Amino acid sequence: MIIKKEVSCVELIIIFGEIALSEGFKMNLITDCYIKEAYMKAKEKDKNLEEYLKRENRSIFYGLAISIKDNVIKKGSDSTLGCASYVNNE
Repeated sequence: MIIKKEVSCVELIIIFGEIALSEGFKMNLITDCYIKEAYMKAKEKDKNLEEYLKRENRSIFYGLAISIKDNVIKKGSDSTLGCASYVNNE
């Protein structure tokens, strides 16, 4: 989709973000959210798309938005490891 320019990375992250946030909050699945960072990265990916397309070795996943379960710990972010008793623990 992105490689064929059917949708931009920014458009994709907006759609993905809306769905992930609305459904995630309904089901209490979100501990941290990086939509602003994802949006900025998507803008960068869109800007660099033409250069990327010139490469011989390309991935079909270029600019794809993903959601990572919180058992992948990132410094400075919340992680519950799937257990509510860990919420807000340092």
